[in-house]
Amino acid sequence: MTGLVLAIFDLLSPLLRLAGVDYPRFRAILEVKLTLDGRRQGFMLQRADGKQSKAAFALALGVNAVFGLFVAATMLLCGSALVGLTIELSFVMTMVGMMLIADYSSVLLDTTDNQILQPRPVSSRTILAARLAHIIAYLSLLTFSLAAGAFVFGTFKFGIVFVPCFAAALLLALLLVVAVVNVVYLLAMRMVDGEKLRDMILYFQIAMTVLVTASYQIMPHLIDMAALKTLDISNAAWVYAYPPTWFAGAVDFALGQHGPAQRWLALLGLLGPAAAVLLVALLAPIFRTALARLDVDSASTARRGAGRVSPAWGETFARRLCRRPIERAAFAFLWSLVGRDRQFKLRVYPLAVFGLLVGAAILFQKRASNSFSLDALRQSKSYLFLLYVNCMMLPSALLQFRYSDRYEAAWLYGFLPLPGPGDVLVAALKILLVRFVSPAYALAAIVVLALWGPRVLPDILVAYCATLFLMTLAALCIGRRLPFSEKLGVIESSGRAAFLLVMLLIPAALGGSHFLLAQMLPPAILALAPLLLAGSWGAMTAYRATTWRHLQLKGSEQTQR
Repeated sequence: MTGLVLAIFDLLSPLLRLAGVDYPRFRAILEVKLTLDGRRQGFMLQRADGKQSKAAFALALGVNAVFGLFVAATMLLCGSALVGLTIELSFVMTMVGMMLIADYSSVLLDTTDNQILQPRPVSSRTILAARLAHIIAYLSLLTFSLAAGAFVFGTFKFGIVFVPCFAAALLLALLLVVAVVNVVYLLAMRMVDGEKLRDMILYFQIAMTVLVTASYQIMPHLIDMAALKTLDISNAAWVYAYPPTWFAGAVDFALGQHGPAQRWLALLGLLGPAAAVLLVALLAPIFRTALARLDVDSASTARRGAGRVSPAWGETFARRLCRRPIERAAFAFLWSLVGRDRQFKLRVYPLAVFGLLVGAAILFQKRASNSFSLDALRQSKSYLFLLYVNCMMLPSALLQFRYSDRYEAAWLYGFLPLPGPGDVLVAALKILLVRFVSPAYALAAIVVLALWGPRVLPDILVAYCATLFLMTLAALCIGRRLPFSEKLGVIESSGRAAFLLVMLLIPAALGGSHFLLAQMLPPAILALAPLLLAGSWGAMTAYRATTWRHLQLKGSEQTQR
């Protein structure tokens, strides 16, 4: 792929030189970046043996194409090409912008190559152009995979002339998205320091994960497909301020619709990306200075040490929840690691709302065919479904606690004079309960209370006890791994994965028992709470009794196939 990308940029070299880029140096930098990418292993590209799967990127493109297929199908339902293309390009540009921030922010804000390039006679404009070209090369493939369905349906509806017109519109849209994200990053770097900026990116990544999941669950129920056949937006004033409509209008103009709206939108579709790219070129020196300041901010933060990321909350919870000295020390230590590990937060925090979103979507879909009534919903016991579906999602966080991209540091566990791993495992479980499980359940409980009122408080209490029981049982059965001690991408053996699927049936059994008891004998519901708490205490006690030999047996079991 490196040769093809370089050949394409060779064709664009006159434009790059016109923008003030030193093309020979630009080409050399880009070639090195692409070569290093071919040797780098990513989380999604690893197999269980740690080797990189060559087909993983192609698989990711295939998944994007499947997701985009459902959105592209709306083009067949729209009576106007402008409407259909606006919907399609809105989806593509939103997804590309999110992927740029979520997956390529580390490339865009990478400062390691500055140590090599800044002392040499390479202009800041050339360095920035190489960085943007590096990102655009991969985003182009992702963009065209998202729009693969649109090419098929558009060709079927408008003819073969649609293909080059839509491809040009996608390239212009990609340039605009990359340029706008660069300007946003520059403004953010001018206002906050490096660590705060990385935290902002992390929060955006989490929000993006939740937003995409929610959109695929909820949006199909909100779109009136019949109205798309007669919808006309060419006379609306907002289309001139909405970038996806610019490129949709340009394609519509190329397909033969030469109305006033199409002419102005086509002009905006050409001038908008050009102006954005020119602005990024003019801001290149400022961007280079901001990246240098980002390096200084990160270094000064590292010198300040753990005081910033070791809040007093960790020590407070350690004193309140841990009676054994080793467990208390492990709790405070792991609390700080969790606060620092952005990848762990990105893997775990979205799970806090996945259960609630999935439960709400299923509940909404079940009642979509009937006349939906909020009063009828409040008279039902559907809140139990929401609480226990959320409960089913939470044990997934337990599996993520063992993984880290710096798993080599786990030698510390063997170096310390610990009589056994039980106190460390229990401390990690308590952190998960305090920092993740309880807030996630509180979110679901707030929604249930808002809809059903205080009368369901006993059910909420019992469901929380069931959640604690499920978490401790899952820790005992599938969670006997030291925290942050295994490599990302290591896959469980087939037997362990099957056992995890069996564990998903336990919340269903608990929820069914809760529902039957609520139907037959409501006053006896609270009697379940002490039974579930006793079960949690027993499972926690057995979990604390884990030995080093038990961990070795588990590790050897995992490596056997």
